[in-house]
Amino acid sequence: STQSTWGPRKDFFFLLLLSMSLLRSVFALRRLGNVSPQLHTCTLKPAKHFAGRGFSSRATRYICSRASSAKLATAAVATATALFTAAYHKESNQLAETQRLLDQTPDVTPSHLVGPACRRAPHRKFRVGVLGATGTVGQRFIELLQQHPWFEVSKVGASQSSAGKQYGAHTRWLLGSSMPSEVAGMTIVPCAPEHFEDCDFVFSALDASVAGEIETAFASRGLPVFSNARNHRYDPDVPILVPPVNADHLQLVTSQQTFKENGGFIITNANCSSTGLVIALKPLHERFGIDKMAVFTMQAISGAGYPGVASLDIIDNVVPYISGEEPKMELEPLKMLGKVTKTAEGQFTIDPAQLSITAHCNRVAVTDGHTICVSLKLNRPASLDQVKEVLRQPAASDLSCLPSSPDRFIFVHDDNKVDRPQPKLDRASGHGMTTVVGRIRECPLLDVKFTLLTHNTIVGAAGGSILNAELAYHHNLLRLRQTEKQNHDSTAALFRKQ
Repeated sequence: STQSTWGPRKDFFFLLLLSMSLLRSVFALRRLGNVSPQLHTCTLKPAKHFAGRGFSSRATRYICSRASSAKLATAAVATATALFTAAYHKESNQLAETQRLLDQTPDVTPSHLVGPACRRAPHRKFRVGVLGATGTVGQRFIELLQQHPWFEVSKVGASQSSAGKQYGAHTRWLLGSSMPSEVAGMTIVPCAPEHFEDCDFVFSALDASVAGEIETAFASRGLPVFSNARNHRYDPDVPILVPPVNADHLQLVTSQQTFKENGGFIITNANCSSTGLVIALKPLHERFGIDKMAVFTMQAISGAGYPGVASLDIIDNVVPYISGEEPKMELEPLKMLGKVTKTAEGQFTIDPAQLSITAHCNRVAVTDGHTICVSLKLNRPASLDQVKEVLRQPAASDLSCLPSSPDRFIFVHDDNKVDRPQPKLDRASGHGMTTVVGRIRECPLLDVKFTLLTHNTIVGAAGGSILNAELAYHHNLLRLRQTEKQNHDSTAALFRKQ
């Protein structure tokens, strides 16, 4: 909406300014491979020009939001159309209609937090390193990254005893697929940041006995770390990230000291059983609230790594104890289901969910796929039909832009399939990224009970970490280190402002 009449010369001048802005932004887009965070601060000269020459603050925000959109060219045309329409509506005494149209434009949240618009793929693939590449989870990372549209493996790291050896000759490949030839020819390097300087970020499949200090060293050198280890999960500024559950927890990254200093950070995924559990719990907790719960796990042997559980211990047997597993199942969901809060100092932290969990964890003779029996006490009454309806609803946050995102994060079996889910039949659902739920029924002791299945080495490990990295890229937290020198301080400032 304008406050003065626009003549033909001013129309031409406006069009010239907008065209220059469009060309400048498109060239910047081509150079950087995507929209720089600086564009979100509304620094385009035409936007400032409009703000100082009669445009309302709402209209100026409209210009800025369109200028910072990932679909820049289309958005700029839409902006031009809207502004010319506003000018001519004023001359036709139709300003009220113009203001109504502009008021329907929603306020823009920085795309680092949410944003239905998908980011463009990077102009080159991110070069990633895999720490602990010779183990079962490390191998799963390499398998899943083989055809990834955004990421490619450029370095493989392992212990000092493996360093210097060719990956293909040294590694006993344990997966059903073939080892990627481009990785087979790589030389294993020690898991130290100086050997990964040409990587953009790293995935960590390191054992918890060594992961903590190594991951901290990488973050301190400005290399983001997406970790499968437990060491940093309870750090107050490190998220246990499961995108369909708590994508907003990504904000914690900006409170990490290494992020403020050089852009490095640590993001962890959850324990392999906790991941599938919280994916199923999230919609129920949001809709009805959960007071208490009991979980009983039947966990696959691949969760123990290789060589893992001795054959004489697991064949024809169930082992009713997994070291350290039950405390993780009882604590991690509280953080993952918690709410992001901001301290007086401007730091992000998590308010844990208020619910009680008791867990029994068992190792069973299954290769892949953790089965979990869950009984819940809800805060608000719910029928079985309501529970099923809530579980069948798609995830609230829009994750469809992410390459590893399945069609559905939760699949609910029909009532007539009384013997599902089963590891052999259901673990590959959604390419291993979907949590499968069945046997939903009333619980005579609590309120409701059901059985779920989750693939422990895909969504519960490597696949979950890859999804976390995709979400971080979608929210401008990853940079192409060799070609794109983004100012991470401006990113942090946007988070703090929000």
